Amino acid sequence: MLGHKTSLVTGIDDLVSKITEKENQKNKNQGELSSFDSKKNIEKIQTLIRHLGILTDWQNFLKTSDRKFGDCIKEAFFQLYQKGFLTRENRFVFWSFGLNSIVSEEETKTISTSPSKPTILSIPGLDFDIEFGHVYLIRYQLVDSDECIEVATSRPEMLLGESAVAIDPDSKKFENLIGKYVKNPLTGKIVPLIPDQNLAKRFEGASATSVSGCSGSFEYEFATKFGLPIKFFLDSEGKIDEDGGIFRGLNRFECRKRVCDELLISKSLAARTYQSMELRICKHTGDVIEEVPKEGWFFHLSKFRRELARLAEDGRISFSSQEEKDNWIKKANEVNDWCLSRQRQFGHRIPAHKLLKDGEIEWCFSEIRDSNSKGDSLNLGSNSSENPEDLVRDRDVIDPWFVASLLPLFVQGWPGMKVDFDFEFPLTSIIAEKSVLREWAMKIAAISLAITEKLPFTDISASKALYNQKQKDLIDFINFDFFENKQRLLDTKFSARNETSDDFGADCLRLFLISKEVDEQIRFDEGIMNEMKIVSLKSFSIWKALVLRDLETTDLREVSKWNRSPSTSSELNEKIFELSDFQHWMFHRLSLLVKSQEEHFLKKDLSGALNLLLSFYQQDFLDIFMKIYFKRSQTNPSLKETQFAGFVLFQFLKLFHPFAPFFTEEIYAKLPLSKRLDSIVLEPLELHQSFLSLKGE
Repeated sequence: MLGHKTSLVTGIDDLVSKITEKENQKNKNQGELSSFDSKKNIEKIQTLIRHLGILTDWQNFLKTSDRKFGDCIKEAFFQLYQKGFLTRENRFVFWSFGLNSIVSEEETKTISTSPSKPTILSIPGLDFDIEFGHVYLIRYQLVDSDECIEVATSRPEMLLGESAVAIDPDSKKFENLIGKYVKNPLTGKIVPLIPDQNLAKRFEGASATSVSGCSGSFEYEFATKFGLPIKFFLDSEGKIDEDGGIFRGLNRFECRKRVCDELLISKSLAARTYQSMELRICKHTGDVIEEVPKEGWFFHLSKFRRELARLAEDGRISFSSQEEKDNWIKKANEVNDWCLSRQRQFGHRIPAHKLLKDGEIEWCFSEIRDSNSKGDSLNLGSNSSENPEDLVRDRDVIDPWFVASLLPLFVQGWPGMKVDFDFEFPLTSIIAEKSVLREWAMKIAAISLAITEKLPFTDISASKALYNQKQKDLIDFINFDFFENKQRLLDTKFSARNETSDDFGADCLRLFLISKEVDEQIRFDEGIMNEMKIVSLKSFSIWKALVLRDLETTDLREVSKWNRSPSTSSELNEKIFELSDFQHWMFHRLSLLVKSQEEHFLKKDLSGALNLLLSFYQQDFLDIFMKIYFKRSQTNPSLKETQFAGFVLFQFLKLFHPFAPFFTEEIYAKLPLSKRLDSIVLEPLELHQSFLSLKGE
């Protein structure tokens, strides 16, 4: 409408393992995961987008599962590896036993347990609830002594892999015990007492803590520092492995209960207290996340910390608020390396092949073939003489967020088309839901900088999140139960003509959503929706009266020509004095509205733009202008007054169209226009701003 060539590229991460509430309840006891029905849900998403009136580029609608992403992934993976930004390492990662896969930090949430009572959670795969928040004090006997000490742990099952007990070196009761040994009361294993204040005092009131070396990166670093044996005894499903003795095959939480029973029998469980502690939960399954050592591919995001922070500090990326800018800088200085490996059953396979040569593992990469070739070829590098049959493809798939992070490159046709990054980069904006935007945008920026040394975008905008009125959880776009139960919200026809109708229509839903601030937790409220419906009803009746009664013989295309910029100052003055004082005032108010709308849109403040528009509509247009116009039209309205009313209507409709497309399209279809365009969105906004400088308005 402002004459700019624009393209909204919309995409969906359809490689998400998502359980709807109903499916989660159905499969909880079996510990099963439903697979994502990609085709069915993508069709629903596309239908939702169309019903909401979003003008997206359907030819370039993106799906992370699309095979067209394959070449982009292969080339990006190979280039990042060659440049040293991508390596295969064994590190601690977040592991979901429910998914049987690595997950990112963004796929988890943390909850705090109560400091005074147990926190009870339902765990997928178990038919009983589990209590969290306990600190167990366990008696350990000193070797060659009858003396006992109390050792704290929040996870008694980890005694199966215990390698040491960390003690507080500043505690008087332990000052003579450094270097001595104690007997594990569960396994009978002899373990050393090692001074480490940070580990020993991580539980309130405790001065000694059990250390397994495999329960998180801090314990691992401690065990590595002192050369302690490390044995991780949980398999990929969270069950005790073959070395677990009588506990073999038990779920980790079932094992915890059995271990406590054994300690009670041996009178080794001295006490059980409560303490507030954080639990990391998988957003997909509700399972408790375990931090475990796994081998995988890591993108060195931490190498870009300073550069990412400077992007915001130097103003090369714009944000919707100072708060968002500050949050970006803080997050940029804290980002950690990103594990790209996933062990799921669907997704893009990692384009790497393992080659065992002289007892050493080397990695080769899939290379892009031209359009006439079939399958992948291999970039063997120094191993070009090796037999490809000796190569084994990495079984893991790539984190879908890595695929989504290649979107700016993929949209430009990279790597199949030669892209001139000096002229075709960057894109303008990236838009996503606020809770994931910052992390995702940061990863997109880092990958683009690593591959092209160019920024992929210059602006970051957050979209809004919709919450259920009765629930706190975000209504995920893949869970369509909410919208399917409220189909009247998505009726593309303007349905708010009948006051007795309970339909709201898509425009009312759009107005409701846009009127809220991005930072708000938007709760769906039918009361507010009904207020929007009343506004629409009142509007439609006024448009109908004005258009059908007074403008039938007026060509608004000719009236619009009056608004175009005059070529000389004398012509301008002539047009100014053609207006009555009342019309001059209305024109000035409309000019101010256009100016303020432009400012709000530049700041991405859609709610501010809409609220200002509705305020103008209610106060200036309805309460003053239309009342005076209809009063005058009852006697003998002049052609000039009718034309000016049509002009104001036409301009306001164009301003209102981005917020209520179906309503404005229906009115537009009834306007008396000699050359009607396919859509009002093609009509230019050409209000002349020179009138803003006039005095005495």
